[in-house]
Amino acid sequence: MSTNRALFWKEHIGGHQYRLRIRDTNPGNNKQWFVFDWRTRSIRTQADRNKVISIQNGGKNWFYYHYAAVVKKYTGSSLQKIRWFRGSRMNIRDIGLRCLDVHGGSNSNNRHVHWYKCHKKLNQAWYIDQKGVTYPKQPLASGVRFQIRSRMKEHRAVYIGQNMGSG
Repeated sequence: MSTNRALFWKEHIGGHQYRLRIRDTNPGNNKQWFVFDWRTRSIRTQADRNKVISIQNGGKNWFYYHYAAVVKKYTGSSLQKIRWFRGSRMNIRDIGLRCLDVHGGSNSNNRHVHWYKCHKKLNQAWYIDQKGVTYPKQPLASGVRFQIRSRMKEHRAVYIGQNMGSG
């Protein structure tokens, strides 16, 4: 089994939303790639630029403090605006200052990703991988495609698992 893991969007959870998970990386799979749009400050999917990383609709205190991280249609919502934070444990934050977080700090394959209170541990630290092999300098220019990989041991990355459909 590969030791390189990527973030992906796995299952359709309604309302044209797809839950984010971490999984084995596959640089040849277009659904594993994202682009940053500097104008809107959103992370868009390479497979469909109208889809962005966001907070789940109706995510009212999901597991009390957790808000599901999903891919869904871009609406211009402030909850779809992303900020990058540099440092040894670079994290990705929404406008509400929650960090993209691997649930429970577990490095297991197919683990879901959510927004959680920032705490600077490895399950909130991410690599931005432009080529699927090396890590480029940050920040990336607008429109450059990249993978989002965890800094935990196996470097699992964000990945999109099923067809997005339209809308």
